[in-house]
Amino acid sequence: CRRCGRCWPACCCRWGGKTALALAFRLRAVWKVAAVNLTTQLLLILFLSLSGLPYMTAVLVGEIAVYAAEFIAYLFLYRGVSRWRVLGYTALANTATLAMGLLFNQLGWLLG
Repeated sequence: CRRCGRCWPACCCRWGGKTALALAFRLRAVWKVAAVNLTTQLLLILFLSLSGLPYMTAVLVGEIAVYAAEFIAYLFLYRGVSRWRVLGYTALANTATLAMGLLFNQLGWLLG
């Protein structure tokens, strides 16, 4: 990462990408996106560390929970935005960052 010198699932690159995408989806008050993402990523890291499941199974289960939790949180936080826009943002942002995380894992760039 150019900002922090390292990359891992909750890295600033991931937050920055989701924040930029939130602006494209007209989700203002991006601090809400950052707060939700920070919370879900910390919970995901905790789950991956403590679940005892094989890595890919834990990622699959954890990411499904992240998709659902973020969608519900954004619906609550962005009441004036259509459900379809929130769903589109949540699906695109989480799929993109999941793909980045899996790629970084394959390249050996993740900590741990």
